[in-house]
Amino acid sequence: MSFTLPNQSVDFLKQLLSTPGPSGDEVAVARLWRGYAGAFADRVWGDVRGNSYAVLEGGAPRVLLAGHIDEIGIAVYRRKIGLRLQADAEVYLSDIDCHEEVSLSGISRSLF
Repeated sequence: MSFTLPNQSVDFLKQLLSTPGPSGDEVAVARLWRGYAGAFADRVWGDVRGNSYAVLEGGAPRVLLAGHIDEIGIAVYRRKIGLRLQADAEVYLSDIDCHEEVSLSGISRSLF
């Protein structure tokens, strides 16, 4: 069985993935999601905690889809302030406000 997403959905996904949304700063990506959902949902809103909701009225059974909209942010830095990164530079990675232990193994280490 094959399935092809409509171009509009693919375009939205690309825009969603390219919009920054690290933990604690998901405002832009949440606004984008609510705008997209508003085209087909009966009600769309956000709350003071940063959560976003969309409701399609009617129909059965009732289904809840839940997920996270934030991304795992990674900071790339050098221990010596003021040095420029070069192709052979030693760099360090750390998470940005991540509340879970994250393995950084397997990520691309190519900076150039």
